[in-house]
Amino acid sequence: MTGREQETIDPITAQVIGGRFYSACLEAGRKLQRMSFSSIIRESEDYGVVLTDAEGHQLTEISTTPLMMGCLVFCVRGVMKLVKELGDTIYEGDVWIHNDAYYGASHSPDIAIVTPAFHRGELIGFAVTQAHAIDTGGSKPGSSSIDAVDTYAEGLRLRAIKVYEKGKRNEWVWRYIRDNVRVPDMIIGDLEAQVAAANLAAERYAQIMEEFGKENVAQATAWLADYSERMLREAIARLPDGVYCAEGFCDGYPAEDDPLKKNIKIAVTLTISGSELSVDLTGSAAQVPDRCINMPFEGTVHTCVMTVVRSLLLDEAIHGFIPQNDGIWRAIKVTAPLGSIANPTFPTATIARFQTGQCLANTLMKAFSQAAPELACAGCAHLCAFIYAGVAPTGSHWVFFDLLDSSHGAMDGMDGYDAVDSLYINTRNVPIEDIESHYPVRVLESQLRLDEPAPGKFRGGLGTQRALQHLGHGWCSAESDGTVHAPWGLFGGSAGRVAEISINPGSVNPRRLDSKFTGLAMKPGDVLYCRTGSSGAYGDPLERDPQKVLSDYLDDLISAESARRDYKVVIDVQHKALDLAATHRLRAERHVGGGQP
Repeated sequence: MTGREQETIDPITAQVIGGRFYSACLEAGRKLQRMSFSSIIRESEDYGVVLTDAEGHQLTEISTTPLMMGCLVFCVRGVMKLVKELGDTIYEGDVWIHNDAYYGASHSPDIAIVTPAFHRGELIGFAVTQAHAIDTGGSKPGSSSIDAVDTYAEGLRLRAIKVYEKGKRNEWVWRYIRDNVRVPDMIIGDLEAQVAAANLAAERYAQIMEEFGKENVAQATAWLADYSERMLREAIARLPDGVYCAEGFCDGYPAEDDPLKKNIKIAVTLTISGSELSVDLTGSAAQVPDRCINMPFEGTVHTCVMTVVRSLLLDEAIHGFIPQNDGIWRAIKVTAPLGSIANPTFPTATIARFQTGQCLANTLMKAFSQAAPELACAGCAHLCAFIYAGVAPTGSHWVFFDLLDSSHGAMDGMDGYDAVDSLYINTRNVPIEDIESHYPVRVLESQLRLDEPAPGKFRGGLGTQRALQHLGHGWCSAESDGTVHAPWGLFGGSAGRVAEISINPGSVNPRRLDSKFTGLAMKPGDVLYCRTGSSGAYGDPLERDPQKVLSDYLDDLISAESARRDYKVVIDVQHKALDLAATHRLRAERHVGGGQP
């Protein structure tokens, strides 16, 4: 669909058809979530659903987590490319499984189920569900192979393989998958839920085609693509033309001796020209050849860019609902040198790409702060991810993927959000009751981070801290970041705090851990402790409303001493009230700065 056909459909009918497409994805997503076996889908909602036309142009999607926004369509195109390369034919009743990061996938654990949609014997498009599989094989439980030297070491490579052909289940493929994952019942259950959800979306697609007719649907999707493009171009055009550059760094592998494997640089050049926007990642670090933090160009880099652009320029609170479709991409160009961390070459490993992606999203936001300071936020803290695993007395494996909330950076008019994931990640945490009822672990502590947020006119957000105890023998791996580089402040706001990870704190043998490790042996009683990062602040702390400083004090977020030191606000501790006269005198004496972008 080019989106350039002569318009004969009215906008209301087009929006109704678009709403029906979106509802089909939403219904399929809820079906997947309710049917899933694993907590990462059921509770963390790490899944997405998309519909495309027969040429692979995106019609709409739901992305419960932004790290899947815009990337599922690349899976469709990857499958179509492989089908063509193999000389295969698409039949009604076919279902493909696909996770190749060099053919559109985000990374190998995000497995896509691609179902062709037919209407009266004609291929009309594709329905796709994608969800995180907590184990796809590989050298470590939970496919937590953060030391993987290439893509072959990361687990199963599933490249447009038909799990159903003409409606018949390919039992040999299902058996192959079952035999090569550690938690087969959970993985197969999740995949079957994905198939059911994708089939439902394809069925709804055909019903929409039957109800409205092929021509009306074609005109509606073209109108909606043009509408999304127009809305984004209008938002871009309101920004000042210019070239805006920013740099950011992620930990990489702090314990490595090789300097090329740590302090990984992300360089962003944002160019705004009229209603066009381009993001160039030239200057970013080279790909890491024998580690897995490289970002697939289509499945991750494009998603990072799309998430930041949409969150800044197409905020639903301001613009209303704007469909996510091919029209949006017409105004955006993304480039990255082949062989860089943002455009690796096969077979470079990519399984832990989400931490590098968070750094990219942060750095792009930093570049946007120069063009639109009223829209951008300060540095967001990295999510910390832990994979706990073991073998039950029955001999079966168990795997749990724990995503610990961090914090979102402050922005003009708003303090940073406490205890949330941020920017392009934004998955949900798993309730303690769910964790302890399904896995042999005990959560000893789970709360807001107990130190002070970054001071600023709008303070930074607080991370979380959690202590999780193993009740038996097992392993733990970490795919985290932000233990070296703190989230930056903006426009005089202070930087946030780095994450901290340790084992058995307070014991006779505590040990500080790096942000990434794999297969750490855990004995009964061992405790993994993490404090996720706290985000950066926005604006000069001396400009913060004294009433807000008092509120933070009353909420036990800051002390009276820090109120005086950081904000030049004097609090009458005895009466728990402001001393405004003393505050005015103190603020007149000194000025506190810091944290420029």
